[in-house]
Amino acid sequence: MIFAYKYGIEYETKDGLLRVLSFGVGAVSLVLCMIIIEAKKLYQAKGFIVLLGDASYTIYLSHLILLQMFYFVGLRDLFTCKECILVPELGLVVFLVICIGFSIVYYQKIEKPLYKKAISL
Repeated sequence: MIFAYKYGIEYETKDGLLRVLSFGVGAVSLVLCMIIIEAKKLYQAKGFIVLLGDASYTIYLSHLILLQMFYFVGLRDLFTCKECILVPELGLVVFLVICIGFSIVYYQKIEKPLYKKAISL
């Protein structure tokens, strides 16, 4: 998992097969690792982790749109310019907070109520 993410970051895989082989394999590895840990009863997810899992499909669907918006409004340039004191790692943290925050709110306010209505029909 770590190797896959490191490869994706080091070689800046943006599109296509290399992105799938780096970030996709890393994500699948993380999910499989957590499934095994829970199946062996070594850890039981609670609280924020469960909420994050519930919103994970929204994260998957929205992260590229949010990433494009992050670039469009100039936040990427702010965190990567040579003259700036901000570091790219801080930009990653800011993006993750935005992406996760948006996804949780979207899940709770739109996705979950629609799901409840759909199963009650």
